[in-house]
Amino acid sequence: VDPGRLDLSHTLTRGDRNTFVSGVDDPNFAYDLLTELTRTFLAYADNVRAQDSAAYAIQELLSILECREGRT
Repeated sequence: VDPGRLDLSHTLTRGDRNTFVSGVDDPNFAYDLLTELTRTFLAYADNVRAQDSAAYAIQELLSILECREGRT
């Protein structure tokens, strides 16, 4: 997954029109990326290739973050 090609920008409008852009330096980047990959996986229930790609990206992300079964 090339993080430079992801569009994870969110615009928060609370009167002052702050713009928040998620990037690799953002502590929530992995969470946001995992959320987007999960949405992609679920959205393409009829496209096996897209689901395979999303599942592989999720596995790679979890591997990079050293998430293992049974760890909290």
